[in-house]
Amino acid sequence: MERPIIFSAPMVRAIMAGEKTQTRRMLRPQPAEDIGLWLAEGRRPVWQVNDLLWVKETFIGARAYDDQSPKDWGNKPIWYCADGEPTPAELWWFLSERRRPSIYLPRWASRLTLRITDVSVQRLLDITEADAEAEGAPKCVIDEEGLFYEDTTRGTHRTGFAGLWSHIHGPDAWDSNPWVAAITFERAL
Repeated sequence: MERPIIFSAPMVRAIMAGEKTQTRRMLRPQPAEDIGLWLAEGRRPVWQVNDLLWVKETFIGARAYDDQSPKDWGNKPIWYCADGEPTPAELWWFLSERRRPSIYLPRWASRLTLRITDVSVQRLLDITEADAEAEGAPKCVIDEEGLFYEDTTRGTHRTGFAGLWSHIHGPDAWDSNPWVAAITFERAL
């Protein structure tokens, strides 16, 4: 099966650099405490081994298309925000100043396709240091005020991942320890 998946610009860069090979997605609805019963009822995450995931990311189109939906652009040039700021030479096609959220990236414009190689259901806090590194998380520490910052000598990828998770899902999301699908993938295209 083929389905879309959203990644932030830093995570797209990590995938492209070969530094991100895993992602965790919260299960909705959350299973009851007894995951064995949830699985016995025939429930499974929507993601399965060999599924293809086409990556949705933030993008910009040409100014001439500002009033059109991206799905109607046809195969027109776009700029991927994960690539940084365009140089003057790359602005030849009159790039818009309007950034489009990743949710609106149409299938034809996706430049990354991933193949799922493994899926497991686990609690978020069961993530290992190796898994957090495979998530593309930087090495971080937490200061006295509870703020995360990068520190490659004293930090851990797991702490960096906790910071990323909390940034995306809210300050209490890490401590709530939800059930997640741990998805391992490889680049297919």
